[in-house]
Amino acid sequence: MNSMKTIMENWRRQVLKEQEDVTIEKIKNSSSQVAELIKDLGSIKTNKEALKTLMQIFNSDPEIKAAMKDLVVAKKSLPVEEGLIDDLMTKGMAAAEKLKEIPAVKTLIKYKPQILALGLVGTKIAAGDYNDFSDPEFLKTITSLAAKSSSSSANAVQEIITSL
Repeated sequence: MNSMKTIMENWRRQVLKEQEDVTIEKIKNSSSQVAELIKDLGSIKTNKEALKTLMQIFNSDPEIKAAMKDLVVAKKSLPVEEGLIDDLMTKGMAAAEKLKEIPAVKTLIKYKPQILALGLVGTKIAAGDYNDFSDPEFLKTITSLAAKSSSSSANAVQEIITSL
């Protein structure tokens, strides 16, 4: 009986792996697919199994995994000045343009916006920070980021930084 259970589990893993490979490629290259995934975050935030599977998918993709790592580095290396977020909100594009000179931000803007949006989701899951998945402002910001054609615009930088 144990061997049958093992065989079935191995088969299930293989089927899931095949589905993941197709799905993640489809999702990460489509703004609308990323937006759809982001929209579903609120409903899965309490489903630990779904979040675990999502993290496995993100970690299996080298591009998303690298973006997650670089997002964590950027968050730690950004100036922790009290007014950084306030500056981004009040001074907007001028503050964002200035941030583009920080090495960690330069690294981030090399990624496609869709990859960064998925990476931001992954970093939140990894940190156990699921509350943002119910925050309409956070969801709006990363959905807007995913819809961009470039991560290097000042507006995209502003969205990346405020989402960290």
